[in-house]
Amino acid sequence: MNMAGKRPPQHPDLREPKRSGSSVLNFGAGVMRASPSSASMGGGFVPSTAYTAYMRSPMENQHIRSGVLVRKHLFERAGKKASHRAWRTCYVSVDRGTVAMYKMDGRHGGHPDGRELTDTSLQLGSVSLRHTMTHMLPPPGYSRSRPHVFALQLPSGGVYLFQTASEVELRDWVAACNYWAARESKAPYMIGGVYNMEYGWDNTGDFALRFDEREAREDRGEQLTAAEVAADERRVAEEREASRGASILEWSPPNNPMQRSDLDESAQLKALLHHITYLEEELVAHKKVQGSIDERFFPKTQQFQRAFSNWERKAQYILQELIKYQSYADVLQKALKQMQDEATPPIPEETAGDGSPAATISGVARAPSYDEDAEDSTHVSASAPASQRANGSAGSRGSLVKDGARRATAA
Repeated sequence: MNMAGKRPPQHPDLREPKRSGSSVLNFGAGVMRASPSSASMGGGFVPSTAYTAYMRSPMENQHIRSGVLVRKHLFERAGKKASHRAWRTCYVSVDRGTVAMYKMDGRHGGHPDGRELTDTSLQLGSVSLRHTMTHMLPPPGYSRSRPHVFALQLPSGGVYLFQTASEVELRDWVAACNYWAARESKAPYMIGGVYNMEYGWDNTGDFALRFDEREAREDRGEQLTAAEVAADERRVAEEREASRGASILEWSPPNNPMQRSDLDESAQLKALLHHITYLEEELVAHKKVQGSIDERFFPKTQQFQRAFSNWERKAQYILQELIKYQSYADVLQKALKQMQDEATPPIPEETAGDGSPAATISGVARAPSYDEDAEDSTHVSASAPASQRANGSAGSRGSLVKDGARRATAA
């Protein structure tokens, strides 16, 4: 059978809606219609996402958001405030790891109708959600007049604030942003960059070996001998003299890979957990080398202060990365559990022999409740052997005789 030229079958909910004089803009959560004249406004027709929706996973389709929010651009990057920090009503959409923002055109009324997405002059820009963190502001929010506000923090240090209409919407927007950040953020292969640079701490591993050996001896209850203490003091003095003219570079965090992760939810979660393990080991190793700064430089010198500042900066960076990737892992674990619960069919309710439903526990049906002792003992299956039926009948007659004797005695 020739299948060339035939389109693959699509789910009914993912088929493109029919057009009747207006362009259809499908955003997953709902369908918006744009006027046919929107193509003449400069942006052209925006194709429907219905054809590409079947390529997404069901969980991805659930985290597509669009609506009217009030935005405030707080910081452009770390340490630099935004030029225009006023609150502004705009149309916002979250899809495929991107937050797109559009102006609300007063000529078209107060409600979005699709023109915001087709007119390039109304576009306020977009930001990638990769390696971002989104969280709700704790009560009372930004202020008492703006209680439902969430903050979107970019990896560059930029911050956007968005106000929603209710707490339910607030949680939905935060969940959508964090899901796409966890879904598309690619974990770096390493942190710290080139390890032969001079940042102030020991990077040869000698101090870490001495640190582990000293801790092992303390655990065994052994103490350093006087000769060993004197040898350590001479070594420290020599290292400090040799480091007087050392040039300490400023440590800066490495750039996050902004490429999109092509892994599915399960593989992405595995990669995130692997990177979390690496960060935990890196944090332990970084804590060990803190003591090497005291051994290499004289206290209160410029080299000592710069080296200790570098050490603190890197320690803070590792902690922030741990928090970020752990939150990503929590989001994906929750999403995968939800997918598993939705894919698991409910246990069907079984029906008893008499037609009444019998309650089931773990797939085992409970028999209907009744008093078996009150049943007539003459109810013997007709399919039983004749001797069994006879015994049942004899037992029944015997019980009747006994009942009659008891009644006579009582009289």
